[in-house]
Amino acid sequence: MTPAPQNGPTYDGATGYLIDARSGYLVHPDTGWLIEPGTLKLIDPVTGEYTDSVWDPATGEAVGPSPESTPSTSPSASPSPSPTRSATPSATPSAAPTETAQAAPASSTSSGGGFDAGWIPRAAVIVLLLAGGAFYYRKLKTSAARPSVAGRTGQ
Repeated sequence: MTPAPQNGPTYDGATGYLIDARSGYLVHPDTGWLIEPGTLKLIDPVTGEYTDSVWDPATGEAVGPSPESTPSTSPSASPSPSPTRSATPSATPSAAPTETAQAAPASSTSSGGGFDAGWIPRAAVIVLLLAGGAFYYRKLKTSAARPSVAGRTGQ
């Protein structure tokens, strides 16, 4: 037997949030935005565009777009600003050499895997394509003018 269709709104059993009938996504009760199941990103139901906020399942609130908001979801909100400030100066000197060391192999790996010709051959190809197009256009224009001239002389 198939279950009878429900006419009323459907609610999620785990969160108690309303489920949108069209998309099947949860509806955030404070904002009315849709919660995307995999990424927990909030979507504006009117425009269908992603907002800059993410739903935090621990607190049930919409969290702003800053990258610091993701780590602050696991610890409490008050201790995260002080470790972030103390970690930033110590992370900057240690992260800069690491990023530089990682950037060099990444660029050499990406250029070694594919063909990188440089800007001079690319510019030459573009100029040749433009010249070929101009030559072809001139040839078509010249060949289109000949039958009309030949038709007039034949009459």
